[in-house]
Amino acid sequence: MKDPDQVEARVTEARELAERTGETSAYGVGWGPTNVGVHAIAIACDLEEYDHAVQLADDVRFPKRWDRSRAGHHWLDLSRANVWTGDSAQALDCLQKARRTAPQQTRYHPTTRETVIALRSRERSRGSELAEFAGWIGL
Repeated sequence: MKDPDQVEARVTEARELAERTGETSAYGVGWGPTNVGVHAIAIACDLEEYDHAVQLADDVRFPKRWDRSRAGHHWLDLSRANVWTGDSAQALDCLQKARRTAPQQTRYHPTTRETVIALRSRERSRGSELAEFAGWIGL
């Protein structure tokens, strides 16, 4: 519903719970401060608060053996946020991190394609790291 006040209240509550439980994977579901941080960034992107998403990312650190698909999706969200804040280099860096973390997901995810298309529209040269990445995803 894109209600920032409701979002803030729920994320705050989730953060408090996550601090009490710590990182856990009970019942095969990853939960804890990292998961809340990753979701807060995704939510900021959905609210088109891209500067806020980039700021929130400073606090996210992945524990060992954290779910690779969740980490990969995080890097895709963060790449999208960086495109919208005008930091093309950081956006490409996040795409490369997503590729190293979850290659198949990254190659076929719609956010990857949208981000690469946005980056290519800004770039003058086609003989670059971005061109190689675009070729890798089939653009």
